[in-house]
Amino acid sequence: MDREKLLRLIHIARNSARTCPECGKTLFRKDCPDCGTLTVRLSEERYRSILESFGASSCRFMAEPELEKVYRFFIQAGFLPRGDPEKSRNAARRRTIAIIISEAKELFGDEAWERRVEGFVRKGMGKDSLRACDDKELRKVIGWLRRYRKYLTKRNEERDNEKRD
Repeated sequence: MDREKLLRLIHIARNSARTCPECGKTLFRKDCPDCGTLTVRLSEERYRSILESFGASSCRFMAEPELEKVYRFFIQAGFLPRGDPEKSRNAARRRTIAIIISEAKELFGDEAWERRVEGFVRKGMGKDSLRACDDKELRKVIGWLRRYRKYLTKRNEERDNEKRD
């Protein structure tokens, strides 16, 4: 990992770090797992003492190996860096497609869902398949499915009311 990325991650960790006022542990949660006390934001003095334990009072004066040690300290304390934004975007896209598929199967049945959704995508978006849609188009598909569900619910309620009369 290069120096700039380490500095960025250390400062992100610093801003979200917390300290237990009872036992002095550095944590990344609202309460201390050991004593149950509510934690407070990491103070500037505590942050500087952490840096000094690794050899300098500021990250600016540290070489890459010392920065890696500081970063590992925060990781061991519970810091979880965010993943790659592209991976997160792809994961969100897969979840959206899974939602579409499950809702479509529920509405149209296991046999017809794909044909109905692909037809809507071709006619409404001009795309060949659901997987070719961008995020905005996927949201439109979800909206269409939810409107269709509402239509079916309303139609079924009207039929039930007619049967009662």
